[in-house]
Amino acid sequence: MWTKLNKKISTFREKIINDIYSLEEDGVYKDFELTVGIATEWITGYVLNALPKKIKARKSESYLLKSSRIQGGWGFNSNVVADADSTAIVIAGMSIENVKNKDIDFLEQHIRESGGVSTYIERDLLLAFNDNNKYFPKAPLNIYRGWLQEHLSTSCNTLIALKSVLSDKKKGKMETFIMNNFSDGVWWDYWWKDWYYPTMVAVLALEGDISNYYKHKIISYISETQLINGGWGKKEFEPFATSCIMITLKTLGYEQSILYTDAIESFINNSDYRVNLSGRARMKVPSADELSHFKGTIVKDNGIFTLATMYNALNY
Repeated sequence: MWTKLNKKISTFREKIINDIYSLEEDGVYKDFELTVGIATEWITGYVLNALPKKIKARKSESYLLKSSRIQGGWGFNSNVVADADSTAIVIAGMSIENVKNKDIDFLEQHIRESGGVSTYIERDLLLAFNDNNKYFPKAPLNIYRGWLQEHLSTSCNTLIALKSVLSDKKKGKMETFIMNNFSDGVWWDYWWKDWYYPTMVAVLALEGDISNYYKHKIISYISETQLINGGWGKKEFEPFATSCIMITLKTLGYEQSILYTDAIESFINNSDYRVNLSGRARMKVPSADELSHFKGTIVKDNGIFTLATMYNALNY
């Protein structure tokens, strides 16, 4: 069975990587259109983290090295200040020799005493939302204070990026923060419409080192929500949702499970995957009292984020 599947997967993966490379613009990948423009920095880092480290990646790394801020870090794009989530994703995608101390130091500044990580620190929030920024009009800081609170996905991405340099004490606090946000079998987060992505990054941050009790809860939830066609999604097969869950299963050591092989078959049977490449990310200004993942508008995207996640899911 696996021999036949591997052949199909190899062909399918080749289609995906060709789609990704066709969307590269001089080393830069673009996705998620907002009022500040289209994402370039963090999404390029995300693609680098998913794809094989080939010569083609050199242009992307060169672009990211040039776009790193003076104080360190990366952002959504060059129109906005650097933030922790973007910086963590870029560090994880860069070759280790290209990661600078200033970028690591910048990211560490966002780790809170709780072990959680905020998207911004107050200094940068004040820079982002002021009279000189044409994208975000000046307003009382409390309107934007949600950016200063700990976010699960940002905390997970930071732990993934910095695991090799953090002290055991700090890593332990961050792992505890992540587990404290576990809810009935999965993780949810402010930025995402569904549980697929937060659960994936939480499991990746913990490197699958989760007790059998929690593993059982995660696998049970995944099994109960699997669609009849073998994939996952709100009501029908969604490439992004299915990819996130496949990566979660791989990280937990379930890549030989029926759940995983059914998911692969669902991809192969949905060869028109380009029809639905939405990452289903929500975007809104996070005020201090409104951090619910149930609200917010789904951001328009062109599928690069999903394609990179798909390639990662099928690359084992």
